[in-house]
Amino acid sequence: MVPGGSRLAMGDERRANEPAQLGDAPVVSDIDFLAGSRHRLRILNLLRGPDAMSRRNVRASVDASRATVRRTLEGLLSRGWVESAEDGYQVTAAGELVATEFTRLSETLRLTEEFAPLLEHVPPSSFDIEPEWLADAELTVSTAAEPYAPAQTQTETIRTADRFRGFLPAIELDGTELVHDRITNGAFTASIVLGPACADHIREEPFAELFREKLATGRFEAAIADGSLPFYLGLPDDERIEIGVADGEGIPRALVQSSNTAFREWGETTFERYERNAERLSKEDFDTESTD
Repeated sequence: MVPGGSRLAMGDERRANEPAQLGDAPVVSDIDFLAGSRHRLRILNLLRGPDAMSRRNVRASVDASRATVRRTLEGLLSRGWVESAEDGYQVTAAGELVATEFTRLSETLRLTEEFAPLLEHVPPSSFDIEPEWLADAELTVSTAAEPYAPAQTQTETIRTADRFRGFLPAIELDGTELVHDRITNGAFTASIVLGPACADHIREEPFAELFREKLATGRFEAAIADGSLPFYLGLPDDERIEIGVADGEGIPRALVQSSNTAFREWGETTFERYERNAERLSKEDFDTESTD
């Protein structure tokens, strides 16, 4: 008998070979069961070990009441997620699958809550990452006491990196001067894609002179994106990735930094896609004759 077969016999009219839908009563009931107590998923995960566990050992491991453990085990048994043996309880193949996916969902929900200051400002179509890439990331947020903390963290990356690639939806003078000084001193190389809103701004002084001098070194590349940039992207030479967001008024709200390899590779692919379609700038674009 397949796990859960007893419930089919007890009145579930759905054919066994028809896919379950999220709104189906048994599916909703199963989700409600696991989500209804913090002990249930923990007990299911405990029983995934190589050896069966007695009810007493389960209770000691989760520090729950005797009644809670009994009801949880009965619920897991009735769903075919665990089985009973002489020496205790152990997960079934169905229970293993359920535990894996529900644990992953729980972690995704935790991460989306933790990184809400970032996620609420990025368009879903431009941020197609895997949730687990955020697991070890560092989040810097804007607060009343430190409203520009994300921007300051981003600036520190520019100050300490030897090489940098990325794109900037907007630009400001202090950061531009920092990049200029490091590049003209021979301590830094950079390749950036700027948002379309920057196109006219950087051709005005004092930006024009700073860009002209940076481009003349051969250590700096810049281009204007052919469409709006969804967030700040930074790819310093220490193999990290940075994603920064601002609100509708351009105030920095959050910055994420991660050393996750897959996240970094996603960032490199994203940068290359925007760079490929961007309009490359040259020193001549900032000559006095060109800007008149």
